[in-house]
Amino acid sequence: MKRMVEVPTLLTIDDEEAVRRSIRVFFEDSGFEVQEAGDGRTGLEIFREKKPGVVLVDLRMPGMSGLEVIQALSAESPETPVITLSGTGMIGDAIEAIRRGAWDYVTKPILDMAELEHVVSMALERARLRRESRQYNEHLEQEVARRSKELHELNERLKTIVRSTRAVTVSGSVDETARQLLVELAANVGANGGSFYLVEDSRLVLKHALDPAHAEIALVLPLPLNSVLGRALAEKVPILIRDVAAEDSIKPSGWAGYRDGSLLAFPLLDHQSQAIGVAALHNKGNPPFTEQDREVGAVLASYAIEAIRASRASETLSESEEKYRDLVENINDAIYVVDDHGTVTYVSPAVEKVLGYPPQEIMGRHFRDFFPSREWPRLDEAFQNLLHGKVAQGEYLVVNKAGEPTWARTSSRPAVREGRVIGFQGTLTDISATKIAEQSLAERVHELAVLNDLGREMGNDLSMDSAVGTALKHAQQSLDPDVLMLFLRQEDDLILKGFAAKNGCHRSDSVPMHRVGDCLCGLAVAEAKAVFSTDIHLDPRCTMAECRAMGFKSFAAVPLESGSETIGILGMASSDNRCFEDQASFLDAFGHTVAIGLKNAILYEKAQEDALELQTRLTQIQKAEQEREGLTAQLQQAQKMEAIGTLAGGIAHD
Repeated sequence: MKRMVEVPTLLTIDDEEAVRRSIRVFFEDSGFEVQEAGDGRTGLEIFREKKPGVVLVDLRMPGMSGLEVIQALSAESPETPVITLSGTGMIGDAIEAIRRGAWDYVTKPILDMAELEHVVSMALERARLRRESRQYNEHLEQEVARRSKELHELNERLKTIVRSTRAVTVSGSVDETARQLLVELAANVGANGGSFYLVEDSRLVLKHALDPAHAEIALVLPLPLNSVLGRALAEKVPILIRDVAAEDSIKPSGWAGYRDGSLLAFPLLDHQSQAIGVAALHNKGNPPFTEQDREVGAVLASYAIEAIRASRASETLSESEEKYRDLVENINDAIYVVDDHGTVTYVSPAVEKVLGYPPQEIMGRHFRDFFPSREWPRLDEAFQNLLHGKVAQGEYLVVNKAGEPTWARTSSRPAVREGRVIGFQGTLTDISATKIAEQSLAERVHELAVLNDLGREMGNDLSMDSAVGTALKHAQQSLDPDVLMLFLRQEDDLILKGFAAKNGCHRSDSVPMHRVGDCLCGLAVAEAKAVFSTDIHLDPRCTMAECRAMGFKSFAAVPLESGSETIGILGMASSDNRCFEDQASFLDAFGHTVAIGLKNAILYEKAQEDALELQTRLTQIQKAEQEREGLTAQLQQAQKMEAIGTLAGGIAHD
């Protein structure tokens, strides 16, 4: 199927039939659809009905003047180019027309239709670039709003999970913990029904159900594999069923209380992958359950294992053993006990997941040994607060066994015996994944904001020097390279238009001439894609000895693409070992935004040159007209003198 080509439309508003006819014949031959009107009011009616791509307006018309038509068109459709047709010697009117919204003007009589066609083509191209720029800015604003919303939703979901885990970990008995786990599981995935079982004496014993009439009190193990619970226990992974009726391997229970066929089941496994229980959920408020529901439920189920274990341990302890009771109330990930000298006296096995140390390598050492020195002042302050009976919580950098920093959250409370603080106890939670996710999302939001600011500022730059300066300024602020170079393409040559170096360590005159296809910058133009190098001295693609002599090491060449055309290159270099490719998607968007601004500046400068040329030609025409009038006057005078001479000769003869 052939692609439909959009036919450009043109509206001529002129009271002279001959002018309209000549324009129509020429532009229809050029592939335009031409509409015409003999006066301003008819022209506005046709414009509102046909929505042409460009409008030609004569200034001097009876009734509604051309200036009034231009002002109305500019108010109704500022993105539609309007071109003024003005008579010779009416420059003042043409300037007034441009002030009211006209994009350009052509003098009448129109001696060369190709000149008018050129003006029309340039106006249509400017209109297209304006629309693309506006649409791109609108897209950026929508993207920033969408990413901000995603960040907010993720943050709220994380807060909900944290609240749920805290609610679970402070529960008391096993039955209460099971009840709380099921309630929190259901709340986080939007379920209205479900049951929670624990393994006791080769049976699954019901601990809590959101709809008691549905769940059996006890189920004998092993369960049938064609049941939801049996499949979850056998496969030892969370089970998501969007429609049980479509599952040939699952036999529906037949209970009439199911509102839909969507189900979730979470096996609870100990450290040896042995089942200690299972939780099942159904009747989601907005069915069916999703992969995100399964992931959230799996996180809470992992906490459920430790919570159940802690609750069982709590039930075996004497109520007088306050230390163990406080430990259970604070259980989260790793549990620790520290004496009043700062020595770790106990830590749970879960600490190995956070720090990589087994408990025996931690106990007997000072707690500060596992934190970088820059965190010590905050830790000492928190330690003193604990010794004075205050609770302390905080997020810290910790150092694992491999010597790598990671993020952890501590929650500590004083340990008191006979009215005296003997140390403190609490929990250590690994929050490194959350911190990384928050940082990544924040970086994406920042990049979108940078692109939005760049696009807005470059949209206001109409001169080439200003546009180049704006591009280099934003690149320096957001990317912080040692050197920036901006080349524009002229046939197969790349002409240096802008250069910026940090601390003035390099000069633009040391940059060699580049050509398309040569070195990294030329390859980026030829291939129309970004080229990256972490070490140009070892990269055979870098063929410019002058570039290597400037002391660069890492380099990125980002093509500046406008539509299907590569108009230039943004090159950036660093003397350090830096991987610019990590920011490839941002650099691609940055280059596209810069290209749009530079293309606008190129078109504007071209329009300025054309306007100057038209002004020069108009001056020449006016001078020629004055000379013609002078010669005409001389001819008339000569004719008069000849007539007088003839008359005088006749009189003399008589």
